[in-house]
Amino acid sequence: KERAKMGNTGNKRKIVNPATIMDKSDTFFVPKIENLVEGLPGTEFAPSYIFRANRSATPASNQSNQAWAQEAKLRQQKQQQKKQEKAQERALERANERQEKADERAQEKAEKIAKLAETKAKQEQERVLKRKRKEEEAADKRRLKEEEDERRKRER
Repeated sequence: KERAKMGNTGNKRKIVNPATIMDKSDTFFVPKIENLVEGLPGTEFAPSYIFRANRSATPASNQSNQAWAQEAKLRQQKQQQKKQEKAQERALERANERQEKADERAQEKAEKIAKLAETKAKQEQERVLKRKRKEEEAADKRRLKEEEDERRKRER
């Protein structure tokens, strides 16, 4: 099981020694396994070697062993709680970032829509002005034609 937890090491051989086990967890909460690990050579070089204080303990001091196990459990619970809090903070940050991006997109979209509406309004005004000009030109032509017709009638 410990070899599987170590992950892929490529072509190298997976060697499980007490130091690697102790780096992963401070205790196994099983006295038989703890005694087995304590008996392995090289355990005293592990950075979190916790059995040193218990070596001189007698069976009468079983309460101190239980207190030690309780402290280890508390430490582990605190670490898990910190991890959960960090994960929640990250999730909140991600949600905030997503919301900000969505707001920016909505604002950009609104700006584009406003620009399109403005250009459409300008085009409509231009069309109306062109129509008025054409109507005025047509009216002027009619007026000129009528004036010429009246002048011709007078001259006759």
